[in-house]
Amino acid sequence: MLQKVIQFFYMDTFGEWLRGQRTDRKLTREEFSNRVGCSVAMLRKIEDGERRPSAQIAELIANCLDIPSDERGTFIKVARGELPMNRLKPVSQLNSQPNRFASTSLGKSNLPVLPTPLIGRQHEIDELIKILNDSQCRMVTISGPGGMGKTRLAIEAASQCQNNFTDGVYFVPLAPIQQTSLIVPTIAASIGFNFQGERSLEPKFQLFNHLKEKQLLLVVDNLEQLLVNLQTVEFFSELMEQTTEVKLLITSRESLGLQREWIYEVHGLPIPASADVAGTSMELFIQRARRAHVEFDATTENLPEIVRICKLVDGIPLGIELAATWVRTLSCNEIADEIERSLDFLSTSAKDLPSRHRSMRAVFDHSWKLLSKEEQDVLLRLSVFQGGFQREAAQEVGGATLSILSMLVTKSLFRRSGP
Repeated sequence: MLQKVIQFFYMDTFGEWLRGQRTDRKLTREEFSNRVGCSVAMLRKIEDGERRPSAQIAELIANCLDIPSDERGTFIKVARGELPMNRLKPVSQLNSQPNRFASTSLGKSNLPVLPTPLIGRQHEIDELIKILNDSQCRMVTISGPGGMGKTRLAIEAASQCQNNFTDGVYFVPLAPIQQTSLIVPTIAASIGFNFQGERSLEPKFQLFNHLKEKQLLLVVDNLEQLLVNLQTVEFFSELMEQTTEVKLLITSRESLGLQREWIYEVHGLPIPASADVAGTSMELFIQRARRAHVEFDATTENLPEIVRICKLVDGIPLGIELAATWVRTLSCNEIADEIERSLDFLSTSAKDLPSRHRSMRAVFDHSWKLLSKEEQDVLLRLSVFQGGFQREAAQEVGGATLSILSMLVTKSLFRRSGP
């Protein structure tokens, strides 16, 4: 450690420092540039001192190196040459905490591996971990519209809590399930529990008995389609009553409506006001674009269009990812123009995505089918409003009673703005 600190103080340029950080992480230039979202040629020039990174690229580098938010301003100014190198602390001091996006637990778990890195949700992960560590909380529902990345967020938060659950952390995939009666066998299969052959007790109570004193976390994924049946809510309420240390981390477009439930709403990624300021929504687009087309590069010419794309999809991660898949065919300006014409443009043929996530139209259709006829009628009438509405206007124009508005908020079709 002392040797690295000494080496730091003898580094003359930001490029040398950056090269040292990359090699310490055992990353090639290509691997690091892919994470940042710039070309290998640009990274080489930065490391060789031939050019300075733009403010946007410096921000993306800071994200990759997990530079704390309170040190970001100084970091970017040093990278840009606006402050001397001695204003930059060694990373050993900047980032003394272990990587919060790396699972260190070796406990029992069946959590799936995320296919791509999770970007821009560090604050949400920290908050969820804090909630899960609260002894008063036993049920958390991550709610939000489709495409917000609720599943990925739940998996990442759960993976970092494994050491807190002696009996393991288990992922329970309910997206393919359409009947409440299948919840019990799905949970049993996920945790590796076998029902007794004589069936002296019905399966539900066998499961409850097995979990009664277990200290574990169940990540119950995609529950919304089962909430049309009141028995679904009753089952999870009973599960909480029959166990003492089981915790639930649920993802759903609709909350359960239970008194013991803690609701954590997820919104779109932050969108920068202009291309002069980097943001996590831009970072997500750039990284996904480079996966779709390795020669893609963020430039001063296309950064404003990337910001425009992020604004058009309201920072929704799925919308950003779907837009990024088009960089092989269209320019960023053309992608933004197509989105402005119709959101139906946002689609993909990726085989490893569930059908409900292969287009923004499919995302909406999935939510639409979960509404009652009255809720559908009100939503149609309220669609005439652009950018929001007052409750009084919704009642007069859309015939929306307070109870219907409340249900549409609960089902993540609307959200209240302001304090």
